[in-house]
Parts: sequence; C-alpha cells; structure tokens
Amino acid sequence: MTPLSGDPLSGSDLDRFSRAAFTTVQFREGYTKREVDAFVARAVESLRSATPAMRPEDVRAVRFAPVRLQQGYDMAEVDAYLDDLEQHLTERAVHQAQQSAPPVVSPYPPGSSWATRARIAALASLQSTSMSMRIAAVIVALGLLIGLLVGLWPGDPSMQVALVYALIFSLSGAGVVVVAVQAFLLLVSVVQGIAYLVRHGLRRLRGRARSGGGGA
Repeated sequence: MTPLSGDPLSGSDLDRFSRAAFTTVQFREGYTKREVDAFVARAVESLRSATPAMRPEDVRAVRFAPVRLQQGYDMAEVDAYLDDLEQHLTERAVHQAQQSAPPVVSPYPPGSSWATRARIAALASLQSTSMSMRIAAVIVALGLLIGLLVGLWPGDPSMQVALVYALIFSLSGAGVVVVAVQAFLLLVSVVQGIAYLVRHGLRRLRGRARSGGGGA
C-alpha cells in the first residue's frame, strides 16, 4: 500500500485510512491480522472526530505480534500505513493549534497617528520599568535642568559649561539614587534573613525544650 498525501482535514483521508488493504503473507514473518484490524478500526473511529483521541505518539508506540506459520499482514505495508497515519495526525494537530491560536492584537488603536503610537509606546515602556529606574530617570532630568540653569546663570553664561554641569548633576544624581535603592533592597534582604534565622533558632529551642520536658 502506497501512502497518499492530502489535506489533513479532507474526507479523502478518512477513506484512505478506512479502506486500507494489506497483503496477506504466510510462511514468512508478518503482523497478526487480528491486532492490525483492531488498531485500524480504532484509528478510523478516532479520525471521525473533530479532535482525534489518537495521537501521533500513540501510533509511534504501537507494536504488533509477529507470526510466521499462520497468515499475517505484510510488515512493510503495515509500517507504511502507520507512518502515513502518524504524519496525518501530526499535520492535523498543527492545523488545529494554528486555528485555535489567539489572534495578535495590536496595542495601537486603528488608524492612530505616529504621535499617538509613540505616546502609547512610551507609557508601556514606563510601566514595564522598575521603580528605581523611574526614579533615576527623574533625577537625570532634574540634573540636566539644574546643570543648564547653573551653567547659563547670568554673569558668565556658557553653553559648554552648562552642558558639563548638566552631565555631572544628572549622572551623579542618578548614581546616588540607584546605589541608595540597591542598598535599601540589600538591607531588606539582610533583615529578612536575620529574622528567618531567629525564628528558626527559636523553633529549635522550643522543640528541644519540649523534648527535654517529655523525657523528664
């Protein structure tokens, strides 16, 4: 039997799997006819469903008892049928997964302008950043503003000096904030660790006290 190709959801597939005919052999090794017929009937029944209960791995794992003295089915033809059935179930599972996959929804309203899209993207990026990064961004903005004001102060205004001051204020301010936040988080972790050790030690002491009291 030569496997046929086709649409994994077409009616011709059910016909080719249900009308499979294997050559009967005798005095040479073949598969037990009763087991093969039962498996084919189960496979066809599963294929009639919109969501087959039989899976590709079920086909891959099936084993038929070999016979030699009594009549059996040609092994090569049965193996070709199993390969065809496994491929069909795989294609069908992929097709159903693609059909059930949720559609990709754009975060931007239909027909929105580039300015609206940029604003939405900026808000989404801001919401996904950590609190320390938000504070650092605010400090950088304030440092730039203060540096520009100091550099352009009336008397000896200089854009170069203003930019240098802005860079110094923004970077130093952001660095201080980031270090302070990380130090605070580290301190919280240390306190939590100490609290855990204290609770664990107290539980062990209470357990020993109960054991000693019970032994007495």
